[in-house]
Amino acid sequence: KNRIPREELGIAGLKDKQGITTQYISLPSFIKNLPEIKDVSYEIVGRGNKPIRLGDLEGNHFVINVHEVLPTITFTWVENYFGEQRFSTENSEMGKKIITKTYTQEEKRMLEKTEKHILLLYVHSYQSLLWNKVVSKYIQKKFSNTQEYDGLLFTETRCDKTIPLLAFDTEWDNEEIRVLYDKIMREEQITQEDFNLRAFPQIMPKTEQ
Repeated sequence: KNRIPREELGIAGLKDKQGITTQYISLPSFIKNLPEIKDVSYEIVGRGNKPIRLGDLEGNHFVINVHEVLPTITFTWVENYFGEQRFSTENSEMGKKIITKTYTQEEKRMLEKTEKHILLLYVHSYQSLLWNKVVSKYIQKKFSNTQEYDGLLFTETRCDKTIPLLAFDTEWDNEEIRVLYDKIMREEQITQEDFNLRAFPQIMPKTEQ
C-alpha cells in the first residue's frame, strides 16, 4: 500500500538496520501519501529545489551504548577505523572483484543489474578495508605504546593524521602514507590504476579522507 518507486526516493547514505536512526530523505511533491512501515515514523521538515543524492552527506552524529567493556582496551580515544557495518559479510570481497575485474560472468551480469548505491557500497567497503590496514601499519611504525584488537592496532597517543581513501585520483601529499599504501597494494596485488573503473564508470571512486 502506498509503495514508492525506488528511483523517487532520495537518500544520502545507508543506515544500520540494527540501529535506532534518524535520516533525511527527499520525495517528489506529487507523492502525497507515505507508506506505513513498522517502527518507522516521518516528519516533514521542509522543501527543496533538488532531491537528496548519495554523496550529499556531510557527516553523522552518534550516541553509542556500550554493552560489553573490553578490559584490554583502556584508551580515552580510539582511531576512527571502519567496522563491521561497512564490511558486512562479502562487501569488501565483491568490491575487490570489481576493482580487479576478477568477477565471474554470472557475477558481472548480476553487477550490471545492481543499483548504483549498492555498487558504491561494495567499492567503498574495499577502500575502507585498505584504509584500515594503512592506519594500523602507520600506528605500528610510529608508536610503541600500542595494543592489538581484532587484527588492528590502537595507541593511547592522540594522532590527528589525515589519511585519504585510495582512489585512482588520490594525490599523495604525504610520502610516508604513499609508501604504506604501496606496500598494501603489493600485498593485495592491485594498483592505483585499478580504481579507474571503465567497466562501471558510474561508480568511479574519488579521493576522500
